Amino acid sequence: MLPSYLKPLILCCVLTLVLWGCNSVLDKTYNPATAKADLQELADKGDITELERFVMSIYITQLDKPEEMTYRQILAQYRAYQADQEKASRMSKELLPTALRIRLDKLEDTPDALKLHVILENTTDFSILRYDYGAYVLYQTDTLTTLGFKGNQSFKPGEKRSQQIAFEKTGLMSQMADKFKGRSQDELRISTFGKDLMLGREK
Repeated sequence: MLPSYLKPLILCCVLTLVLWGCNSVLDKTYNPATAKADLQELADKGDITELERFVMSIYITQLDKPEEMTYRQILAQYRAYQADQEKASRMSKELLPTALRIRLDKLEDTPDALKLHVILENTTDFSILRYDYGAYVLYQTDTLTTLGFKGNQSFKPGEKRSQQIAFEKTGLMSQMADKFKGRSQDELRISTFGKDLMLGREK
C-alpha cells in the first residue's frame, strides 16, 4: 500500500500528464498566424514527417474552413486524401486500357467533310483528370484511320461526353474520307488503346 504522502504527488503527476496531452499541438485549432511554427513543432516531435509538413502547408490553404479544425483533424483528412490519391495512381495504370469507353454515335457525310460523332464515357469511380487515348476506326478487318482524344478537364465518374472528328474533303484528308464512302454507321467499330491517364478525386 502506498504511503499517504505519495498519493497527492502521484495525482499531481497524472494531472500534469493529462494536461500536457490535451495541450498537444495536434489538438490546437489551426491558426494562420502560427501555422508555420505549429507544423514545424509537429515535425520536430515526430507527429508528422518533413514531407507532410511541407505538403500540408499547401493542402491547408485549399480547405474551406481550416480555422474550424484542429491539426489532428486536418492531418487525418490529409492522410485519407493522400491514400485515396495513391490508390487512384495505382488504378490509373491498371485501368489505362479500359477507363475511357469510346463508341461511334453518328457518321455524318456532308459535301465538305466527313464527320464522326463519338461518345466518350468515364467507366471508373474516380474523376479522370487527364487522358490521352487513341482509337482505330475499323471496317471489317481493315484499319481506316487513327483518332486521338486528349483532355485535361475533370471528367466525372460515369460522365459521358460527345466529341466530333471531321475529315475535310480536301488534300490528303479527302483520301481518308473516301474510305468511308458508302459505309453505314453499323459497319464501323472503334478499337481503343490508352496512352496516358490520371485519376483522382475532385475537391
